[in-house]
Amino acid sequence: MNLCNLRNSFRLKEERKWDTLYVLLDVHGVIIPGSLHGDNELKFISDACIEVLRWFSSRKDIRIILWTSSYTKEITKIIEWLDKYNIEIDYVNFNPECINTAYADFRDKPYFNILIDDKSGFEPDKDWGELKMQLIGLGEWDRKI
Repeated sequence: MNLCNLRNSFRLKEERKWDTLYVLLDVHGVIIPGSLHGDNELKFISDACIEVLRWFSSRKDIRIILWTSSYTKEITKIIEWLDKYNIEIDYVNFNPECINTAYADFRDKPYFNILIDDKSGFEPDKDWGELKMQLIGLGEWDRKI
């Protein structure tokens, strides 16, 4: 994962006085190992994943956007499962809080600040723990917002 993205996002939030950061979060190979087919049991890819996702969910200034090509039935199952672990998903595949502007059309590409996706280089075995360490290093982990 490009951890500069994380540092820059929190720096820009402070400098530009943004109210919210948006996390675009993939599912397969990021939160859960591999693919979910049929009645496969859902399980987290790591304990650090649970910790960081709970932390994101606990912050009033962070929105989690599930970024997935899964079908509605699977998405519903995943959201319900995450909810049992106190991980709240705000939106799925779109961000209604960031509307189109004269310079940007967000209908097909949701606005986000932080991307967590194995297709973008996120390596869940090491990067969930690294994300937590970066948040601690930034002084964000213990902030109550």
